Amino acid sequence: MDPDLFLRKVSTLQAGFRGFLVRRQFQSLRAEYEAIVQEIEGDLSTLQWTGGWIPKPVFLPEPGTPRGPKRTLDPLELELTTVNHRMGAGN
Repeated sequence: MDPDLFLRKVSTLQAGFRGFLVRRQFQSLRAEYEAIVQEIEGDLSTLQWTGGWIPKPVFLPEPGTPRGPKRTLDPLELELTTVNHRMGAGN
């Protein structure tokens, strides 16, 4: 087999596997985020994921409340909750 062709095939295989690992990591992060939101909010009814390749979490207003700005978790609140969640606090 031609060495250049072999290297292209190996590079393509590596790129596909790296893509698989990145998608799996994003799924894991999404599941962790949803677990934290569920712990804080009680359910996921107001959480909606928007976007394409990298979805962003958006909180919809609850039914019966005036439409205000959509909110996301404050990064500090998310980090503190993540640390507490990992340490088993709040159980």
